[in-house]
Amino acid sequence: MLSIKHRIAIVCLAMLALTACDVVKLDAKGNPIIPVDPKEQHAFKNMSPQDIAQKVWPQILVEVKTKSIHLNQAIQSDKQETVNFFVVLDGQVLDLKKDGLKNILVIKTTDGDVALNLGPVILNNAIRDASKIINFDEFKNQVQFARFSKELNKKAIHNFKHPDQTWVNQPIHIIAAMSINNHKVLAAVPIFLDRG
Repeated sequence: MLSIKHRIAIVCLAMLALTACDVVKLDAKGNPIIPVDPKEQHAFKNMSPQDIAQKVWPQILVEVKTKSIHLNQAIQSDKQETVNFFVVLDGQVLDLKKDGLKNILVIKTTDGDVALNLGPVILNNAIRDASKIINFDEFKNQVQFARFSKELNKKAIHNFKHPDQTWVNQPIHIIAAMSINNHKVLAAVPIFLDRG
């Protein structure tokens, strides 16, 4: 049997050990809330897709203005898979039409007709994938990466004045993100669009 002194010593040691423990808070589902390392706080994997898009959009606009290539260069790509570029094109507006939930602007260029998706629904990743500043490894998972692409598309369609029927048969200058495969434009999302 332990003496009272020993019992008091054991209780004191137990209390001392408990004071060194951190109590972890739990979320509504009972899962522990683990604090973010301050060095990782501003990493993409710890941000919402909207916040990431807001953060990188100015850098993407600089990249679009400085790294765009001409359409004829883009469609000459010999890669067998789909490739994405920021592309400059000049042409004439042939048509502006509604296709389901998309507004399509058709442009006649010296390299052929190009259909550009003006939104509001854009279901491709051309902007995200054309950018050289975006790296998948910086994201938490594929879902966050896909939602980030959707946010970039939203930013793009709010970046220019939307054309109307008065633009038909008028000259136009565009910088767009394009997905190209087998020398054909599969998808095009304008980022800059100027009439005349």
